[in-house]
This record gives sequence, structure tokens and C-alpha cells, in this order.
Amino acid sequence: MLTSGAVTKEYYSRKLQRAMNIEHNKDLRTRSVLENIHSLRRMREYSQDFMAYKLGISQNAYSKLESGKSPLTIDRFFKIAELLNISPLQLMEERIQLNLTAL
Repeated sequence: MLTSGAVTKEYYSRKLQRAMNIEHNKDLRTRSVLENIHSLRRMREYSQDFMAYKLGISQNAYSKLESGKSPLTIDRFFKIAELLNISPLQLMEERIQLNLTAL
């Protein structure tokens, strides 16, 4: 039997896989997600070093991830959403609505 957390992660994983082509970061939806990650990271004044440290990867690896040169895995996608304090669905929006007072 799946736990509530596992069901939620499975739901988002399927939704993310349908919305994005994770293997090939040239897809428009993927670029939107990566741009959202980049914008939110900068709005929160998080460095690539900070994000990389929290993800357990090097800054260079994080840079490649954010630029689309490396694939974004489901697990990393969830961790990034958690670090940026945003829901995975919001990160997948084509044009994220940033509320500066909430940041």
C-alpha cells in the first residue's frame, strides 16, 4: 500500500513526465521550468553554490542542471521545489507569478 507522500510524489512524477521531456531539455515546457527555477533562486538570493550544497552536488553540476545541459531528475525537481518553498505544480507553470512580498 502506498503512503500519502508516495501517492503525491507518484502523481507529480506522472504529471511532470507528461508536461516535460526530461531527457531532452530543448522542450519549451522544460525551458519554462528551468527559467522558473532560475528566477526564483535569484529572487530568494540563493547562490548556485547554496543550491548545489543543499542538493549534494557540485556548483558546476547545478549550473548544468539549471541551464538544461544535464537532465532534471524527478527527485531533484522535488528537492528544488522544496528548497525554493514552492509547489511542484507552480514550478511547472508556463509563466510563474512571483509575489515579491511573499518572498
